[in-house]
Amino acid sequence: MDGHVFAARRNLEKALRRFRKETESQAFWVDAICINQQDDEERSHQVQIMGSIYKSTNECRIWLGEIEEEPIEPLIRNQTWTQAEIKRLEELIEENDLSNMEPLQKAGKEGDASIDVPGGFEIMELLAQDKHFHEMPFFHIPPTGHVPAGGLKFELRDHWSKAMYSLENILRRGWWLRIWTVQEALLPNVATVCLGPHTTPFSTFVDGSYNWYAHAFYPKVCCLSMLNLWTGYSSDSFKGAMERIMELKVLHDVRRQKQPISVAHKLFMVSIQRSATLLHDHVYGLFGLIDEFFRLGESVDYTM
Repeated sequence: MDGHVFAARRNLEKALRRFRKETESQAFWVDAICINQQDDEERSHQVQIMGSIYKSTNECRIWLGEIEEEPIEPLIRNQTWTQAEIKRLEELIEENDLSNMEPLQKAGKEGDASIDVPGGFEIMELLAQDKHFHEMPFFHIPPTGHVPAGGLKFELRDHWSKAMYSLENILRRGWWLRIWTVQEALLPNVATVCLGPHTTPFSTFVDGSYNWYAHAFYPKVCCLSMLNLWTGYSSDSFKGAMERIMELKVLHDVRRQKQPISVAHKLFMVSIQRSATLLHDHVYGLFGLIDEFFRLGESVDYTM
């Protein structure tokens, strides 16, 4: 950088190698490089204007890492579905005269990879379309005369189960838990989630998580009776991850003047629920976003 060797962290190196184009020049703004992290005065000044920087980008690329980088937990199927859950899906199959829906179009093409990133992204795309759970291809109706194990009227699709597990793996990654990433997600006009070679708009995650919560918990609660069937396995971390993204939806809508509500409590919860290397950053990491809603009358000062 400026004629000198600059030591980048491994995660940044992988991102830049993934984004580079051999025949085309690109310009990136990376805070770890563009801000002198050892200079408190410079950091204070740059953080003060970081909101403006994010808002002026052509695109913000949200880098979640390479596919195999984070620990992969084994897929544990849930074999303890209640009779009420099973009955509800079978009733919907009868009531809506459901036929077999086309399976996921992008899933199952990753070969022996531990997680199916395209499949996970596709589930979020279906959620973003505000579909009911029974309108998604998580189950298959066997042909007449064929009775699956247990005498059920449906079978779960293997590709769906792996895609759902893969989506949770995506949502468990460290990016979602860091304080600085909130500005990255909400302030740019265009934000793109990147995992290895795969990409999808960040808005897909925001809309998808909001619709998931609406259908399963509030205000519709129309799909709660099928939640365990739909996920295909038990996991508490999936719900927590989706709720964190859903909270960003509220901030996004208020900022876009779609909801006239107070966001002070939401900003406080975002601050205390996310990690920051420096205690300052529980505030400074949200400074550009806070400034969208309030006049603080304070300046960022890393010497405090």
